[in-house]
Amino acid sequence: MGLRCRRGRGLLCVAVIVVTTAVAALASGAQAQGSRAGTATTPATVPSASSAGSALGRLDERLSALETELRTTTGRVEQLSFRLDQLSNRLETVLSDLEVRLRAADSESPAPGAAAPAGGAASAAAAGAGRTTEPRSQDTSAATTPPASGASPRPADEAPPAPAGALPDAPPEQQYAYAFDLLRQTNYAAAETAFKSFLERHPDDELANNASYWLGETYYVRKDYVKAAETFLDAYQQHKSGPKAPDALLKLAMSLGQLGKKAEACTTLGELNRAFPQASERVKSKAREEGSRLECR
Repeated sequence: MGLRCRRGRGLLCVAVIVVTTAVAALASGAQAQGSRAGTATTPATVPSASSAGSALGRLDERLSALETELRTTTGRVEQLSFRLDQLSNRLETVLSDLEVRLRAADSESPAPGAAAPAGGAASAAAAGAGRTTEPRSQDTSAATTPPASGASPRPADEAPPAPAGALPDAPPEQQYAYAFDLLRQTNYAAAETAFKSFLERHPDDELANNASYWLGETYYVRKDYVKAAETFLDAYQQHKSGPKAPDALLKLAMSLGQLGKKAEACTTLGELNRAFPQASERVKSKAREEGSRLECR
């Protein structure tokens, strides 16, 4: 300290030294604490400009992908809407024609569903019913849960087709049985191909009405209700006196209901009841159930 303690002041000198040492220690501790505090409050490192630019680039790519996806979805919706409009126009024409025929039939003969088909159509329908390999009940919902077993046996000499759904080189009855067998195996894509091929080869066969109906089922069970409605409508238009005509109208109404076309579906159910008053109880029951679901009046 550079101080010289004289004899009379020894205790005072000791006290000064102790106080000075304590002050120095306190000052040193405060300085150390301040250093630690400064370190703790140092702000976080700011991201570099390069990393921020990379993140913006990724965001821009994602936005571009979303825009492309949105354009694609919009195009599909517009295409679906166009097809629905076409289907509605076709259905309106068919229902109007059916109503005219029903009014004319009321004053001349029983409704189309009650009268036997004219000319050779009756024998053709009977022959077709005898040739079909469909389940005994012919339930329109059977194709939604077809059994894997119990399928119609294939001829022993039938060669396996190369592409899926290609019809064998056989008579129409066996070709139809082959297509229906694919449907019962839940091989819907192959069944679609087979039924299409059958209709192309045998458009006037007694089994054409059944084939066109089950072709519609291959779409319905896969929830392609637009194609299902179009196919069921074709099945009815081309075979209005066929054994599957009531079923085709029923499934047309159900397809329209799935598409949100409630008014058209209810109108179709109404025409089904009027055109085919003697339809099977199964068809009538399903029609009532669908009408209740759609709240038809």
